[in-house]
Amino acid sequence: AFAIGFDYADGIRTELEYRYATSQIDGVLINDAVTGPTASTPVNDDIMAHLLMTNFYFDFTNKSPLTPFIGGGVGGAFVEDENANRDATLAYQGRAGVALAIGGGFSADLEYIYLRTNKLVFGVDEDDFVPGGPVGPSINDERYKASSVMLSLRKQF
Repeated sequence: AFAIGFDYADGIRTELEYRYATSQIDGVLINDAVTGPTASTPVNDDIMAHLLMTNFYFDFTNKSPLTPFIGGGVGGAFVEDENANRDATLAYQGRAGVALAIGGGFSADLEYIYLRTNKLVFGVDEDDFVPGGPVGPSINDERYKASSVMLSLRKQF
């Protein structure tokens, strides 16, 4: 992830962030038109997401070197699987963490991030199936969701 932003008075910060995230898929639920959903089928697929987010933070300033903060963001997500099926949609996130001042305008941030997108649609699903045609994994009205912990270094000018 890379971000650039501005620190306002009274503990308010904003930033523009680019992040690349990947998630591995170990199994899928096959939905048969006649019998309905079947047991999870093992697969080995990766989902990649490019995210461009605008974030807003509130720092709970105090006299210690540890500063807790909360924040959130909204932006866009470009999500793709390893078969080049893709979609773009709105993304939003919530963030919470703590910053440790380490001197010289630097701080080390440890934060939890919950990210979610609007519904995605890509790949070949049963509505697009043509006998003898391609069949493969699809995303149909599902959301990309991720929970992560990030350790970062921040420099204030």
